Amino acid sequence: MGTLAEKLLEHGIRPRRYVDGDQKLTCPRCSHTRRNRTDPCLSLTIDSETAVWKCHHCEWAGAVRENEKAAPQRSRRKPPARPQRPPADLTPAVLGWLAQRSITEGVARRNRVGSARVYFSELEAEADAIAFPYFRNGELINIKFRALASKVFTQVKGAEAIPYGSDDIADTTTIIVVEGEPDKLALEVAGYRNVISVPNGAQTRGNTADDAVAFAWLAGCAEYLDRAERIILAGDADEKGRALEAELARRLGRERCWRVRWPESEDVCCKDANEALMRHGAARVHRGRRAVPGHGAALGTRLCRRDDGALSRRAVPRAFDWLAFSRRANNDPRRRTQRRHRHSQCRQK
Repeated sequence: MGTLAEKLLEHGIRPRRYVDGDQKLTCPRCSHTRRNRTDPCLSLTIDSETAVWKCHHCEWAGAVRENEKAAPQRSRRKPPARPQRPPADLTPAVLGWLAQRSITEGVARRNRVGSARVYFSELEAEADAIAFPYFRNGELINIKFRALASKVFTQVKGAEAIPYGSDDIADTTTIIVVEGEPDKLALEVAGYRNVISVPNGAQTRGNTADDAVAFAWLAGCAEYLDRAERIILAGDADEKGRALEAELARRLGRERCWRVRWPESEDVCCKDANEALMRHGAARVHRGRRAVPGHGAALGTRLCRRDDGALSRRAVPRAFDWLAFSRRANNDPRRRTQRRHRHSQCRQK
């Protein structure tokens, strides 16, 4: 069974968009062996529930269907619901809630955070809430609400699932992915806007059907994610957060994903970006480090641990001075030569 996206992923094919039509992609079978690895030699055609592809270099071809046992015709899906109105303006209670988390009013207003009084099924009552509006191309798609007095959530029923902050990654090749709206706002306080939050936290369960629904939001921003050269996975430092990062890396391509290790405070690791900001402050985030030749002043060096346990020097964004990243080693011989040259220059300094 499975969705069309899941079936294509089984073959290593990651479309830029999941709408009917033709598109050109790199081939998962042969592109990594070619001199021009970015040449889009694979033709993919999506037509309703079917996808057909052929590589014009290695001649690999195939086809998948979204539901092998389904009848050719099926009922039309209802269009997703939209919020009837934007959230109300910030209230003193909401501003106080944000201030406790070191999130400034300016950052909240830029992201059009607001207030509301809504019904929460877990509380079986209405409650004052902070409202996080979700926009895409400037259009209001969804609103997520969090009660101010307790950690319960709700959102517009039937709304489309998209990442929080989608418009902030429209023109960037480096994307940071966090696990909650306050974490996205916290990193903006630290100076980073190229951040999105997953819409419903860490929901991966290791079940194909459940995960297909939980990660359906990836299709809505596939165009932005596809052109990203580096994706920094900054989830929570717990079991669910690590499972989320592992599943995102599998779906987006491990070769371009980095993982964040949050700093320790009093021998206890910070849980997420918001907690790191609260404990360490934005000033430390912006503390620069010396530049690495060939990478410009916006990069610094830091000793960090690779996935295989070895220590190595890597270039990381200096505004993340209090973070350490790890990434799978790149097996490209040319990249290894460049790294050895860069590291030797660092040692000479």
